[in-house]
Amino acid sequence: MIKAVLYDMDGTVLDTMPIYVKGWERADREFGFGGRAAGLIPHIAGMSAVDSGAYARSQLGENFDYTAFRKIVEEEFRAIIARDGLNCKKGAPEIFETVRKMGIRQILVTSSAPHAVFPLLERAEIKNAFDGVITGDMVAHSKPNPEIFLLGAKTAGVEPAECMVVEDAANGARAGIAAGMKTVMIPEYPPIPADVMAGLWHECRDLSELAGLIKEENKI
Repeated sequence: MIKAVLYDMDGTVLDTMPIYVKGWERADREFGFGGRAAGLIPHIAGMSAVDSGAYARSQLGENFDYTAFRKIVEEEFRAIIARDGLNCKKGAPEIFETVRKMGIRQILVTSSAPHAVFPLLERAEIKNAFDGVITGDMVAHSKPNPEIFLLGAKTAGVEPAECMVVEDAANGARAGIAAGMKTVMIPEYPPIPADVMAGLWHECRDLSELAGLIKEENKI
C-alpha cells in the first residue's frame, strides 16, 4: 500500500531542466568546452552541487573551476526565470490536490540547497503543496545514494516500502530503487538506462498518471 509520495523537484515537479540546459550551454561556451560540459547534464541530474562538481571535474579535468562555471549557470537561470517565469510540469499542481484527497502524505525530496528550493516553490505557487521538504543539505550523500529518500520516508512517518518515489532522472530513480521504494520515472532524458529499467515500478508520461497507479495499488 502507498502511504506517501516522494517527489523530486527539478524536472519532475518544476519544469526547470530546459532552463538549466540553457545555463549550462552558456557557461560551456564561455569556458570554451565545445559542448563537452553541457553534455554532462543527463549524468549529473539529481546530484547535489558537491557531487555534480566532483563528477564534472572527473570528466573535464581536476583544475576545472566548477564554482565559476556554476555561477554563470545560476546567473542565466535566474535571468530566464525573471524574464519568462517558471512553470510546473504537466499534471501539477492538480496531482497534489488529488493525492491529498486520498489521505496520502506528500514530501518533496531534492538534492538542491534550501536557498535554491524555496524561492522556486514560491515562484511556482506550490510552496504549500507538501507535508515536508527534504533538501540536499540534510543528508551526507546525494542521489543515487538512497539516504535522502529514506529520510523522506521517515519524515512522512511511513516505511520505505510504503512510499512511491517520482523521478525524472536516472540518478534519482536509482536512489528510490535502492531505498526499496516503488519508483516511478517520468524521464526528462530518455531512454531510461537498462539498470534503472530493471528496478523501476512504472514509467509514466506525466504526473497525472500517478493517481491511477495509486488507486490500483491501494484498491481505492
